[in-house]
Amino acid sequence: MILVRKKHYLCNDNNFKCMTMKKILILAVILLTVIRVTAQENNESLVSECKIWTTRNISTTPPDHGGSTDYCETKLEGAIVVDGISLAQVHERTRFVEEEQFGQWESHDEYIGQKGDKIYLYFKSTNTMFPVMDFSLKVGDTFRQYDDSSQKNQIEYVVTAVSDTILYNSSAPIARKCIHLRSMHYEDVWIEGVGSVTTGIYGTYSVGFHGSRTSLMKCVDGNDLLYLSEDFITSVHMVEQSKQTMGIFYDLQGRRINGQPKAGIYIRDGKKVVVK
Repeated sequence: MILVRKKHYLCNDNNFKCMTMKKILILAVILLTVIRVTAQENNESLVSECKIWTTRNISTTPPDHGGSTDYCETKLEGAIVVDGISLAQVHERTRFVEEEQFGQWESHDEYIGQKGDKIYLYFKSTNTMFPVMDFSLKVGDTFRQYDDSSQKNQIEYVVTAVSDTILYNSSAPIARKCIHLRSMHYEDVWIEGVGSVTTGIYGTYSVGFHGSRTSLMKCVDGNDLLYLSEDFITSVHMVEQSKQTMGIFYDLQGRRINGQPKAGIYIRDGKKVVVK
């Protein structure tokens, strides 16, 4: 009788242990689910009044028309709500590569908004809105972007990869999702909280015409640097280097001339000059 009762108590102990382990597993699953949902809700939004995007456009039009390089800074200000989506107005200012300062900020008809994983572009004058990115896309999915405000022309992209990248963000280096896209003529990468590495915040709508190339050079959020392209570092170095060599004479072999050059042909500021 004692043996049976003892066995019965052992079974209860085992059952208690099994129930305890099940409860722990259930709590662990719930905790992981909560963490995952919280992480998704805390995804960094693209829309922020503290962010500034710097893009560069290089025009390589036919020789008769020459070429040009200009920089554009973009920021979002103000807020309106359309179809339940909060949208901020686009403001931009530009400068050409030979200019030292940007012009004045100008407001545009375009607005940018985000709801969940989707980024929207809205045109107030025509009351039209369409998504320019969806961060819920998976490899193999197709995504159509409009390349004008009339929504008549579309470019179809295929998602070739979904990856993570660490932002420069000095205060909180966090991994952000990247969506890699490819179409017949274009390739692009969208970074969560940063935007397109091609156009910044626009998508295909502002990808440019044939003979020009647009690229995102830098994205800052207040004092935090979120994105910096290698092209930006190179271009800054070249500008600084050119400033240091302005007005200096070189002979045709590339040797620097100290003092006043004698009569002859020299190179100054990248051009041939004749000293008499």
